[in-house]
Amino acid sequence: MSHEEMHRLRSYFVCKLQDSGYVSKTWLLKRVARQIFSEQEKLLLAELGKDFPELESKGYDSKTLAKKAKAWEEILTRFNSQIPNGIKRDLSQLQGCWKRLKLQ
Repeated sequence: MSHEEMHRLRSYFVCKLQDSGYVSKTWLLKRVARQIFSEQEKLLLAELGKDFPELESKGYDSKTLAKKAKAWEEILTRFNSQIPNGIKRDLSQLQGCWKRLKLQ
């Protein structure tokens, strides 16, 4: 499904469900906007994560947390510049995918 088709479908469901009064617009937009990570995106994230060993650090001191935050910002920038499908991810999406990949 193309990006344009997804947008049209999303708009349709947002209007229908919002008109029903069962859900709020904010909740609905968050749920409908969610995109499943493709295998290509998962592989890219795994490769980018290898460049930043500080992500696996268990430390919670200010220096370690600052390094992790900087690493995640760099991963986000690289990820969004390299993915060809045009779907920009935010930091929380990448971190969630990273946690799920580690569990597998």
